[in-house]
Amino acid sequence: MNQPVDRPNTVLMVTAGMFVGLIVIVFARLAYGMILPPMRAGLDLSYQQAGVLGTVTALGYVSFVLIGGLAASRWGASRAIAFGIAIVTAGFTGLAFAQSYPAAVLLMTLLGIGTAFSFAPMVSLLATWYPERRGFVIGCMSAGIGAGLLLVGVLLPWLYAQFGDIGWRVTWGVFAASSAAVGIAALAILKDPPTDADGTQTPPPSADKWLVYRNPRVITVSMVYGIIGLTYMVQTIFMISYVVESGFSEAVAGSLLAMAGLLSVASGPVWGNISDRVGRGNALTAATGIVMLAMLLVLFDQSGASFFLHFF
Repeated sequence: MNQPVDRPNTVLMVTAGMFVGLIVIVFARLAYGMILPPMRAGLDLSYQQAGVLGTVTALGYVSFVLIGGLAASRWGASRAIAFGIAIVTAGFTGLAFAQSYPAAVLLMTLLGIGTAFSFAPMVSLLATWYPERRGFVIGCMSAGIGAGLLLVGVLLPWLYAQFGDIGWRVTWGVFAASSAAVGIAALAILKDPPTDADGTQTPPPSADKWLVYRNPRVITVSMVYGIIGLTYMVQTIFMISYVVESGFSEAVAGSLLAMAGLLSVASGPVWGNISDRVGRGNALTAATGIVMLAMLLVLFDQSGASFFLHFF
């Protein structure tokens, strides 16, 4: 495999990837579980409606992820990422002022659509520039997700304490400002790789473009990713509420989430290195097995120790 020439600064690229992951995964997807209790009360939502809000975000992502990939190939990954972050910023801004359930549905869908244009192109960009260490650099990007969870676990309870009933609205506003700053930085820092040795790109024949969707390995990876997406979305949307409904305070739930985020900062690069050494499948099997044990634990026991081990 030929190594890319004139690669951009690794630290800057990986740091940009960390912040993109923080915005489009943590703020746009995972933080909703922490915002859910006060937002549900503020908009007078049922748990079914709250679940739908999380579902439409995932639906927006799934519906536009292929379009996001096509946009990255046509515009360049850096522009697609910035465009996606702009959509996410619009969603955050709208949620800060949302007054009704239908408006929230539309705005949560925007978060998923923006993530589709940003997350996969960012992962692809890092893997293309650093193919020999792709597990490690993508793991470092995941460290940004862990740092974001830590931030959310600490920041959100503080905002709720400071702003009371409108704390969840202020939270979406903070997310919007942070997202806009990261989008501007992404445009300045991210660099697209050359398309070919001579700077041109020869597109494959039209009939060959669709062969990838019938490739057994692609289908297998897609199914695995779908299962992982289903399980992690259920966990992130409802686990904080599960902790609170089990008799613990929101501060305790936030501390558990912050602990998980702190551990993820280190575990992202560690798992990336493991996957570089033992293979993606073996590393993924080990990681998913640990997640399965964590999920089973709190199904059978809702004590403080069980919730601690679950998030740990």
